[in-house]
Amino acid sequence: MGGDGGRAARKAGRALVLLGAVLLLLENVLSWVGYVIPTLPEVLDDVRLWGLGEALSGERDSIEVYSLLGEVLTDAYLLCVVVLALLWLRRGRVRALGPLAVHLLGFSLPTIRSFALTRLWGLLMALGAAALLAGAALLAGRRPRGGSAPVRYGRAAGDVASLGLAFLSGVYLYTACCVVTNEFYASGMAKMAEQEGHAVDRAWVALRLAHFVAASVLSLLVRLERPGPRGEAGRGRMALRAAGCAALVALMLRGIAEHYSYYSFLPRLQTATIYLCALCLVGAALERVGSRLDGPAGAAPEWEDG
Repeated sequence: MGGDGGRAARKAGRALVLLGAVLLLLENVLSWVGYVIPTLPEVLDDVRLWGLGEALSGERDSIEVYSLLGEVLTDAYLLCVVVLALLWLRRGRVRALGPLAVHLLGFSLPTIRSFALTRLWGLLMALGAAALLAGAALLAGRRPRGGSAPVRYGRAAGDVASLGLAFLSGVYLYTACCVVTNEFYASGMAKMAEQEGHAVDRAWVALRLAHFVAASVLSLLVRLERPGPRGEAGRGRMALRAAGCAALVALMLRGIAEHYSYYSFLPRLQTATIYLCALCLVGAALERVGSRLDGPAGAAPEWEDG
């Protein structure tokens, strides 16, 4: 019965992942038909009238240029999620679908909160993310067990930290897209940098954008540096993970020290990132110590159907 239940859960999980991919593709199509294609001629007219440099300079408040660019970046991200989900599902890498679904949730959550009940494309994004997340949870139904207490607690801490960092990576990436969409024209920059009434420091805004992109990339890289299948992590990987955590914490501390609060959620988000980095290192250290205590015979975890 347990085997039949496991097979049924895996079939349901695959079906939900496929459904999520279809819904996200529909959201992409709706976005292009409803916004990108109608807006593109207007943006091209601006480029022909002012030239590409002027249209992108931010001085003419060419909002549509950056709104279109932000929308294209968002659609490109969703398309990448769909391709990766289908590719990993085909290749049997189902345990990689969980972090991907959580990353998508972090990226899409602000949109879902604002538009899921008022716009069709928002509803499609919400349903697609929910289906992908539920499918990934069903496919990852087997859980490791066995091993010493340090191994179990370290594995649990590592899983929580990895999923949390994947979520935050998605949030930071979405914030970078927001900066492109809403702040790269002149008056938007002035508001963001609190420089209204005098010359805008565009380099400062570009630095904010680089900050969010770097935070997203580092969060994802730290999450990927997990211990091996037996719970062990070589010195090189541990050092790389520690370096990634240190760089990410330094980036967060710099953001906190600047008292940057244009996006009101950022101070709490940056603090949570620091805590997750600490949890990530503690979990990796516990797994490493536990695998040494267990020895070769007890290092490999047993598995059970969820």
